[in-house]
Amino acid sequence: MSPFNRTTATLLTGLVFLLTSNTGAKGDDSAQQLAVKLLKTELPAKATAVTDRVARGPVRYVSEIEYDYAKPDPAKHDKVRVTIKRDGKKYLAVSEQLGGPTKIDQKCQGYNGYYYFELKKNRQLTAWLLSSIHGTEMIESGSFKSAQGQDLIETVDQAAASVNQVLTTDGFKPLAAFPDLPGFRVLACSHDKATGRTSISFAFAVTDPVSKQQAESACELEIDSALPCLSYKLTQKHDLAGAKAVHAWQHAWSKSDSGYTGTAVLDSTRTEKGQPSTASYRAAIELATSALPDADFRLAGFGLPEPPGFEAAATPLYAWLLGIAAVCLASYFAFRFLASRRSAA
Repeated sequence: MSPFNRTTATLLTGLVFLLTSNTGAKGDDSAQQLAVKLLKTELPAKATAVTDRVARGPVRYVSEIEYDYAKPDPAKHDKVRVTIKRDGKKYLAVSEQLGGPTKIDQKCQGYNGYYYFELKKNRQLTAWLLSSIHGTEMIESGSFKSAQGQDLIETVDQAAASVNQVLTTDGFKPLAAFPDLPGFRVLACSHDKATGRTSISFAFAVTDPVSKQQAESACELEIDSALPCLSYKLTQKHDLAGAKAVHAWQHAWSKSDSGYTGTAVLDSTRTEKGQPSTASYRAAIELATSALPDADFRLAGFGLPEPPGFEAAATPLYAWLLGIAAVCLASYFAFRFLASRRSAA
């Protein structure tokens, strides 16, 4: 599972809030029909700007996640930053630990049309070190031949697709998938054509992955379709397997000179035996109209030398790799020397 997809967690259940507007219905077949129509066809059709840019344009997605595991001391909270970038056939995925006792695999994968590379943090976690590099021999008929390259593409494409989706306790979902959730039923639905605002109160079935117990999660979804991209606000609440959960997801878009910028916020709380555990997620998203800097997808962007003449696909790697190996080896012994000097002092 990619670092990006591990940001979701099992948490929550519900509140029912009845809403009214220009077009509305409550607790009957008409509400169900209106909600399904809006979710399946009308609202997704309004998100053309985001859909088109996600499919073709540059995407930059930086998210930070924090888990407290019922520990009030911030030093014991796990904090992770995930950076996703894509521009045409260039891809980048980076996971970094910002704090906390749980050690994660800090790594970077990138491809820029000339070479594929992987980086890992050094022992001091202060700099990136090259762990793998391959030329365009990894590409065959436009697809990565290697498992690592395919993992990079899938990670980045999933992240890009999620920018127009809603984060539920069951993961990211496109609007059109909501009516297909298990036990989905609409309690109230309203849609104001003048303002582009939609409110839907609904419920669906959630299952505890350990006990396999089920509960109904009551939800309220608010959608703003005034821009040609959709802003969401989702609240979920439920009691499941002896724990109370509250999940609040908000995702807003605004127009900018560079395209569209978005912010996503998640605050989730799970309370078991009177002890709350929280998870928070903050993300900044940019769907740009101009190309991202080429350096973002190259070794130079991470403080490492570029392989000389590597723009030519047939250039051999061995001489450059030996040079990199020598630099890494020298750095290793330098760190060992400094460490010994500190110990002696």
